Amino acid sequence: MRVCDITLTEKTKVFIITETEDESILNWLIVPTDLETLPNEDNLYLVKGIDTDNKEQNNCYLSISIPERIVDSIISIDTSNSISVLDFSEQDRQIIPVIVSECYGNYELYYAKFNPSIGIEVLKHGLDKANDKSATLEDLGYILRDENRIKESIEAFEQAISYGVSSEYIYWELAELYKLLNQPIEVEFYMNKFRTNGGENT
Repeated sequence: MRVCDITLTEKTKVFIITETEDESILNWLIVPTDLETLPNEDNLYLVKGIDTDNKEQNNCYLSISIPERIVDSIISIDTSNSISVLDFSEQDRQIIPVIVSECYGNYELYYAKFNPSIGIEVLKHGLDKANDKSATLEDLGYILRDENRIKESIEAFEQAISYGVSSEYIYWELAELYKLLNQPIEVEFYMNKFRTNGGENT
């Protein structure tokens, strides 16, 4: 099937894009899957999205390159089944994936700043379905940090550590969060972890 064959009522959450030779993304070939998370596998995916502004009842998809986790385009289908391609970087509205990613990337992919609860719920719901939960927990930790939900952010980052971390900077984030709670023992603990895992002295 081609991208242009997607309709407003399509329920598939993830398509694998198998052919990209045509200049128009609408003619690219896609294969539906039953994936409930975005796997950490080198591929180009079309992933169902949520328009967090909720002003239009459109069906939309994001083209996402993995493992870079880069979004290029939005495929939007309106109520008359008219389909259009939008440049993701040029959009004012915030569209986030409906499923979590099991590879690391920019957490702002899930951060709907005008309605952050939507992305937070997507991430929390997706934890049950993810085989590797670390990337999802890190995304959650960063969003909760930016929303000043400090204790919840700490909990998410500390859970992420139990599965493995993207870099030593997670320890630095935890040290900074514990500073905000005025807990110097925890600050020193995580700063030591940061340094012993390759972080520069600060």
